[in-house]
Amino acid sequence: MRKDHDLESSLKQFLRLKTPCPGCPFLKTNHDMLAPGRLKAIAETLLEDDKTPFICHKTLLDEDHGEKRVQVVAGSRHAFCAGAAAYLLKKGSPRVAMKVADSMGFVPIDQWDEAQDLVVDEAT
Repeated sequence: MRKDHDLESSLKQFLRLKTPCPGCPFLKTNHDMLAPGRLKAIAETLLEDDKTPFICHKTLLDEDHGEKRVQVVAGSRHAFCAGAAAYLLKKGSPRVAMKVADSMGFVPIDQWDEAQDLVVDEAT
């Protein structure tokens, strides 16, 4: 029972973001914020491997020092990017973590449905 609870709390923490942040590169309104071709490269990497997470950039910052964290550890403040989650669902390619969390009733995969309208259709 303890392992299920640990898995549940870890997945809920990691998949807690439901809406892309204003600076999310997957938002249609931010389609040109990255260097040309960068979003396409990120999307291609995500689509070829359903295990690798894409961490929200806002959760990579050290709130005390404004510095990027270099290590992802269990129980950390890192979270999966809601824009990436919505994009991957739009493409029919959710992460393994998203599928497991949904199938076990921890995090419903439809929590990103509304965000799908906000993210790009094709990454360029």
